[in-house]
Amino acid sequence: MKLSIIIVSYNVKDYVKQCIRSIYNSTLDSSTYEIIVIDNDSHDDTVKELKENFPELIIKSNSKNLGFSKAVNIGIGLAKGDFISIINPDIILGKETFAKLIDYLNHNKKAGCIGPRILNSDGSIQHSCKRSLPTPISALWRLLGIDKVFPKSKIFGKYNLTYLDINKTHKVDAISGAFMLIKRNVVKEVGLFDERFFMFGEDLDYCYRINQKKYDIVYNPTTEIIHYKGESVKQAPYNMVNIFYSAMLIYFDKYSSNHRYWRFFSFFIKTGLKIHRSAAFIQLLLSKVYSLILDSISILISFSFSIYFWYSFNYNQNITVSDISYHGLLIINFLISWYVASIITRIYRRNHFTQSLLFLTLVITFLFSSTTTYFISYFAYSRGVLLLATFLSVFPIMGWRIIIKIFANRNVKSFGSLKNFFDRRILIIGADKETIKVGDKISSNPYNNIKLIGFIDTENFSNIDTFLGKIEYLDDIVINNNINEIIIREGYYDSSKMFSLIKLLNKLNLSLKIIPKGDNVILGKGVIEEINGIDLLSYEVSFLERNNILIKRIFDLFFSMLLIFLSIPIQIICLALNGISKKTIWGLGEHKIDIYYFKTKFKFIRMIPLLYSILFGRTSFVGSEILDSKEANPNNILKPGMTGIYKLNKNNNKYDYFYLENYSLLLDIEIIFKTLRI
Repeated sequence: MKLSIIIVSYNVKDYVKQCIRSIYNSTLDSSTYEIIVIDNDSHDDTVKELKENFPELIIKSNSKNLGFSKAVNIGIGLAKGDFISIINPDIILGKETFAKLIDYLNHNKKAGCIGPRILNSDGSIQHSCKRSLPTPISALWRLLGIDKVFPKSKIFGKYNLTYLDINKTHKVDAISGAFMLIKRNVVKEVGLFDERFFMFGEDLDYCYRINQKKYDIVYNPTTEIIHYKGESVKQAPYNMVNIFYSAMLIYFDKYSSNHRYWRFFSFFIKTGLKIHRSAAFIQLLLSKVYSLILDSISILISFSFSIYFWYSFNYNQNITVSDISYHGLLIINFLISWYVASIITRIYRRNHFTQSLLFLTLVITFLFSSTTTYFISYFAYSRGVLLLATFLSVFPIMGWRIIIKIFANRNVKSFGSLKNFFDRRILIIGADKETIKVGDKISSNPYNNIKLIGFIDTENFSNIDTFLGKIEYLDDIVINNNINEIIIREGYYDSSKMFSLIKLLNKLNLSLKIIPKGDNVILGKGVIEEINGIDLLSYEVSFLERNNILIKRIFDLFFSMLLIFLSIPIQIICLALNGISKKTIWGLGEHKIDIYYFKTKFKFIRMIPLLYSILFGRTSFVGSEILDSKEANPNNILKPGMTGIYKLNKNNNKYDYFYLENYSLLLDIEIIFKTLRI
């Protein structure tokens, strides 16, 4: 056996599968290497899926998370190769990565350990792929951030050796533990990894020990890998920082005798640890609530202007201290109402913000605030102040988001219309059948402001309506279509093309998202039931729940009656001037129904008689497409609607399935709002 590849896995099943496939796609003969996966008690069915998809793997499943070092040592104990490679599960290897690095080690006897250039998913370099061994002074520059101010300085930039040419091969003190290729005889001399390091620091420690044995450690940029850094720990940044700096303290304690001024510098190191721990906690907290904080400030600004305007133009008087305290209670009440409304509309869910959802949240906030203060005599204020502040809040709440998006999308020359500003505008690379299925699934969800703009490929696909062109014109396509997200299906391109693609996207200030192979493209929430060894897939259809059916009917009934009443003058005028026309359409199932229209060119007025069909339950505000009875029977699964997902997507009723499986009253309201802004 020539090469043993050790992968330590913890709750990253999709990444480890992706990593293994990139190994299989390498130029190495499959008979010359073995892959050893040490799983640290993952809870995401990693072991099960690896055994099903890659039965040839050597898999060791631990009963608990033993940490990285212990897991690696278990892997070394199982390894039979002349070379041992330790790689993270969240990497993609180039086709010739192993071949080039093994060749270098074979031709350089003094070289004991080697690593490639490591790229982030956005194409930028991870500087940790070449670094010096940390000393108290270099660690101090690192903690103070001076190394980032003077990256080209040999004094301040020593921690990550940022002054070295990243395109040249260098002998370095240490390389990243994300990828380490070590000669077997070096491992025998140096020994196993220090198990005091649970995670982080073990690579530095091992490199230090390799240096002590007089072997060279080499950074070789002739080959590259992609590293989705920290996938297994990114959900807990506070703990990650804590573990990292604790590992650094273990390292310095272990080698403190080698540094004359360790006791002096240890104070600064420990102080830096506490500062970074606190900073990580604050960062984590702010990441959860910063939108709410900025929106609260926006509301305060809007109220301040509204109060000033109201007093100045209606009462022609200055605002007193008592006025401020009086309206302060009103503002607090409004902020509480906003918070309650945001919980109802879920506006602070990730990538959930839309204009229509903002308007809905403000309407609910206004109603709550008005209702709660109506019964309190102390709040005998003009509703005009509250109404004006509610209206004005739209502008700062949207404004700060627009500013952030402008800075985040510097590559985009024009943002299009404001109504599409907050859309997630997605471009999918690949136009094969499987990728198109994935695209259908992504675009069928109108609730997360997702807009699939189209597909690109290496070849022309004129048969696809949303095909935008060949990948060689990617930069122009991104700019002209205001693309802000790029998606590719795993395995569609080989490693070399992936590297080229990521570099191109780096220039466009876009990162790449990969859909794992085998992703379920069936819409809805599936439940697996096994009967006599046969897996049956059933669906939890939200729409069919009695409560949801009742809610939808009440909504249709109440608002159709309200709109009929409010539009009575318009109805009388239209009947007198233009009259009414009848049309037969396909209703629910195979049934035909009659609907009526006013004879006018104004679309909104023309459809007012449809409110009576909604009132009597033949149609709905939100439903399937209205199709003439002369067309083929569509066998509708929903009542025809004045609007629906089909209208938002300008496509057929395949989206009805998503609607059925994900129905909620908020979804109906979202669809109506989006229809009104078209």
